[in-house]
Order: sequence, then structure tokens, then C-alpha cells
Amino acid sequence: MSPAESPGGRPPRVRGEATGETRIERRARVEHSQRALPPRLVLLTLAGFLLFGYPFLAVFSGPRRLAGIPLLYVYLFLAWGVFILVIARLVDPGGRRR
Repeated sequence: MSPAESPGGRPPRVRGEATGETRIERRARVEHSQRALPPRLVLLTLAGFLLFGYPFLAVFSGPRRLAGIPLLYVYLFLAWGVFILVIARLVDPGGRRR
């Protein structure tokens, strides 16, 4: 038996340096977040349809400007950026360290 294995042939319950959680706890957390991902992405898609659909675009389309830039362009740029950040956070909640 190698030092990397426990008596049952399972990986040892080694605590992570930064988080203090074991490999088993981390695996369970990752599996739980993967099961919760599809419904969250569906809700995010619906929110995207709402944000980039008629009601909100009509509110921001008009002659108003912010620092010389049409308000519609500012809204689209910021909403799209926030949308991408939320997707990135949902898909990779911990921010993978490579």
C-alpha cells in the first residue's frame, strides 16, 4: 500500500491548505453546484431575454445621452458586461486556479 492510499483503497481525506475542506467535501460541493447549474442557466437566459427585449430597450432608447454617448449604447454595453460576468461566475464559481 502506497502512502497516497488509505487502507480501503480510497484517496486520503487530506484537508485543503487554503479552504480547510477535504477532497470528498470538495467533490460533493462541485457535484452539487453542477446539478444546480442547468436551472440557473435557464433562469439567466430568461433574464437575458428580458434585459435585451423590448421593454428595457424602449426605456433606454431616446435622445438622452450620458457623457455624449447615447444612453441605449451605455445600457447595452453595461448590461452585456454584467451578463457575461454572471455567466462566468455561474459556470466557474471558484475561479479556477491554474
